[in-house]
Amino acid sequence: MRTILLFTQDPDLREAASTALPQESYNLSFADFVADPFEAPATPRPDAILFDLGAQIRPSWSNALGRLVAVRPSIPVIAVLPVGGTEYRALSVRKGAMNFIARPLEAGTIRRAVRLALGEARGTLTPIELPPLVGHCDAMREIIQLIARLATPDLAVLIQGETGTGKENVARLLHAGGPRAPGPFQAVDCNALTETLFEAELFGHVKGAFSGANTGRPGLFESAHGGTLFLDEIGNLTLAMQAKLLRVLDERRVRRVGSNSWQHFDVRLLSATNVDLACAVASGQFRSDLFYRIAEVSIQLPPLRDRPGDLPALADHFLRRYGPTLTHGSPALDPAALSQLERHTWPGNLRELRNVLRTACVMADGPVITPAALPPGLGETLAPASAKGTSASPKHEAANVVVRVDVAIVPGNVSVDLKAIAAEAAGKAEKAVLTTLLAQPGANISTLARRLHVDRKTVRAKLTQHSLTCTP
Repeated sequence: MRTILLFTQDPDLREAASTALPQESYNLSFADFVADPFEAPATPRPDAILFDLGAQIRPSWSNALGRLVAVRPSIPVIAVLPVGGTEYRALSVRKGAMNFIARPLEAGTIRRAVRLALGEARGTLTPIELPPLVGHCDAMREIIQLIARLATPDLAVLIQGETGTGKENVARLLHAGGPRAPGPFQAVDCNALTETLFEAELFGHVKGAFSGANTGRPGLFESAHGGTLFLDEIGNLTLAMQAKLLRVLDERRVRRVGSNSWQHFDVRLLSATNVDLACAVASGQFRSDLFYRIAEVSIQLPPLRDRPGDLPALADHFLRRYGPTLTHGSPALDPAALSQLERHTWPGNLRELRNVLRTACVMADGPVITPAALPPGLGETLAPASAKGTSASPKHEAANVVVRVDVAIVPGNVSVDLKAIAAEAAGKAEKAVLTTLLAQPGANISTLARRLHVDRKTVRAKLTQHSLTCTP
């Protein structure tokens, strides 16, 4: 019989737990909260712990939760949150709780949380059980550990990183490693959503709602019911779309286009972006209330150029995955070819590496990929001019970009918004750099992408943002 220990001073919670965990199935014991949980009366070693953070969160109680997890890391801990305590969900996970449940509590909620904890106890939910995420650098080790921790609790996670760094892969790992894994995983590219398509795609529509709507169709929120909805490139939503999305997330219900009835949904929201949403909030391009709603926890993925030590393992992974379908067996990389890959800056990150190696599998003359099978010019990135002691071009001197930001500092206690100042400076600097690069001979979107170490889509977005034009 499994032993469950409940730390609480709330008689209603004790009664609810007794109903949810009957004596014939569980050995339920209670302990009042004390400054240190291990000062409580001795009990058999529990298989899981319910830790009540009270009707109002107190720092001493949340700190005790952290100590409890640190001393007994193998025991899954479920935090019990106050009514409306959504802002404490991330706090409980950071303190080490495996999961959380919030008041008002029902017996079924407690029972499901305990069963999940007993089946997914800390120490058994390891990255090995999830789909593979290749990487051995310190940053990737931390991300793999974070994914394992965030897979179970129903937190809204914002995944940030450049295009091609594997944001959707991380989202799928979070879905696959959690209790919603049996449910659907629905993904949508917000880049493809126009004002007219937004509601029909996410909220659904009824027959005859608009021209061409010959049948009704549920939206992605309904389709993802019981599972996960992944909003890729959420930073590209317009402010009008953001307002509609925020309301739906707050109310947990949608109304199909052309319908008068509401449809409730139960989904976990995961989002991704390749822009700095904090700067977008400061500049007024992204709603702050929506930002805090979708980013209870953030995961920052590093670009491939910042993890060069992972490149051999990543290359081997892609060759093993795609080699058998494109050639006979899994090709090996010639040392010279690997060296060429390591010299490249990879503005397209993992997606670019994957595509290069898929092509190389086809172009190779035998079981070994040599430099001849790689795209021409790969790894021939020009070194900075200062490294060679010469200018980048004998006809053009280096251009200095100077950005001025006017800040009015008035006497008294009037506040100064540093984030807004930083966002204004960043925007002016971006526009000044782009304008300078566009003025140089041969400038086009491809050359700008290489020089700025970003992908072509990001260059186009920045040019549009700053009302600039460029040769494709």
